[in-house]
Amino acid sequence: MPRRKQKPKTRKKPMRRTARQVQRHEASRLIKDLVAVYVFTGSGSKPRVFNRTTFIEVPVTDEIDSALKSHPYRWRISTALLLREKNGKRKLISEEVSARDKNGIARIEYGNLAPQVVDSHVDLVSSYSNQDLIVTVGWVADPSGKELSPEDEMRLYEAAKAYENFIAAWELPAAEAAGQLVEKVA
Repeated sequence: MPRRKQKPKTRKKPMRRTARQVQRHEASRLIKDLVAVYVFTGSGSKPRVFNRTTFIEVPVTDEIDSALKSHPYRWRISTALLLREKNGKRKLISEEVSARDKNGIARIEYGNLAPQVVDSHVDLVSSYSNQDLIVTVGWVADPSGKELSPEDEMRLYEAAKAYENFIAAWELPAAEAAGQLVEKVA
C-alpha cells in the first residue's frame, strides 16, 4: 500500500506585539473596571475614580493616572442632573454624550473629557422644567465603553457623596430658617 504524504507541520509563529501594543494592553487591563465620576461642587471640582462593580473609590496611583492619560479610549460618557424631589427622594436624569475628538474620531484622551460634557450639561439644565429640584450636575465616564445601568450610575453618585453637600432650591428657605449655614453656588 502506498504511503500517503504527510503535510509538513507548520509551527505557529509567536505573536509579536510592538511596545506600544503591549503598553496599551497593560493600560487597558489596569483600568478595565474603573470609571471617572465628576460631581460639580464649585470651582476646582475634579473627577474621582471608582470601581464600577464595587462602587468604591480607587486612589489614583501614578500607574493608573498614566494608564488613563497615555492612550485615547472609546469613552462612554453620561451627563446627569442630580435631583431631590419635594418628598426627599433622590432622582437622576441622565443623557449619553457622543464623545468625539476635534476630528470626529470616537477615541478621545482623558484630558479632553470635560469639554465633551459642558454643552450637554447646559442643554440638560436649561431644558429641565423643574429647576428648583436640581441639587447639582455630574458625569460618569467609562474608558472601556461599557454601558452602566441607571441604578449603577446612581450608586456611583451616592458613593461620590453628590447629595450630601448640596441642597435643592426648594430646600433653601427651611435651611435658612433652621440657621444652617448655606452657601449659594451659582
